[in-house]
Amino acid sequence: MTTDQNKAIVREFINAIGRRDLEAISAITTPKVAAEVKDTLAWMLSLWNDHQGEITDVVAEDDKVWVRLTTQGSFTGEWMGIAPNGKRWTNAGVGCMQLADGKITKVEWYFDSLGQLMQLGATVKPG
Repeated sequence: MTTDQNKAIVREFINAIGRRDLEAISAITTPKVAAEVKDTLAWMLSLWNDHQGEITDVVAEDDKVWVRLTTQGSFTGEWMGIAPNGKRWTNAGVGCMQLADGKITKVEWYFDSLGQLMQLGATVKPG
């Protein structure tokens, strides 16, 4: 696959997550990745039922694609000991995907969880 084809697959993957389209996700990922995404999506929606993400950048080389995302939502489920309070939040992060034969075989996410927690009302106490 070309890097442009891989980028297109990853864009469809991110869009399918936004649509909550498990069939589309399963069609472009390995069964292991599909199961991981299904679990992560269920967890995310239990905390932020209106969670949405938008791709801001895509970079690809060989079999790897990186996307920079902005995400947002309302806090609707308990997380890290913080009770749901309906507060809106925004976050930025990076997704790293590896592909083989037109399928996503590995996914890693890196987001600013501390910044998000602080937006929701968490405080940081020295140890």
